[in-house]
Amino acid sequence: MNWEYEDFRKKPPIENIGQWPMHYVPKRMVRGYLYKFVIFFYLIPVYFFGGWFGSLATFFLYFIVWDMLEYITIKKRISNGE
Repeated sequence: MNWEYEDFRKKPPIENIGQWPMHYVPKRMVRGYLYKFVIFFYLIPVYFFGGWFGSLATFFLYFIVWDMLEYITIKKRISNGE
């Protein structure tokens, strides 16, 4: 039997992190979530545009879109077994 190909062990249940606006980030993924947050919302705008966002409304709009994309990414990572 090829153990690397045929794995008959019972898979652990898929973690439920909730629906999108009220989800939580699993403890093992918090560091990456915060790292990406700082990169995308502070370092890139300061480096490319010389400052932060034009208004707070722009920040919140970008944050909503980014958070939705991160939610989808985290759900895929969990369903793939990470």
